[in-house]
Amino acid sequence: MLDGSLFLVHMNTSLREFDSLIHIPDVDAALPKLKLQLIKLQSAVLNNEDWPGLEENFKSAYGLAAQIFRREEEAMDLCRDRGAATHKAAHQKFLATLSGIERKCEVDGPSVALAMDLRSDVIGWLSDHHLIMNSMLGKVVKEMIDRSIAYHNRATFLTAEVA
Repeated sequence: MLDGSLFLVHMNTSLREFDSLIHIPDVDAALPKLKLQLIKLQSAVLNNEDWPGLEENFKSAYGLAAQIFRREEEAMDLCRDRGAATHKAAHQKFLATLSGIERKCEVDGPSVALAMDLRSDVIGWLSDHHLIMNSMLGKVVKEMIDRSIAYHNRATFLTAEVA
């Protein structure tokens, strides 16, 4: 069984990459929750939990990821992000990888190898994705917010000047 103190150390040291913001409050709040859900899933696979429990963990992780990705993709569309196609393809690859690991786990049962796949192909991917692709999306969103604020400040100033 995974030592509880080791699990807590892993959780606390592995959430720092989410300090950088995408500037979409619900997504910024949900990303660390997704990582914690994936770590919980990895622990369940490593500890050979029974299939109904594993299935619930997979569904929770998949559902949260899909929800986050949908909101990110809405922001990409609103901001007319030039990197949107690549970013969306990365999301699809993540969901396909997670589904593939779920199928293997259901058919073959949980194993150390699957726990390692979750760590490298899913948890590690999420960290890298956030540090690289989501930081770029965060810059695009922040620029749009700044332009909007500047526009509204100018409009307010011009309205006050006319009055």
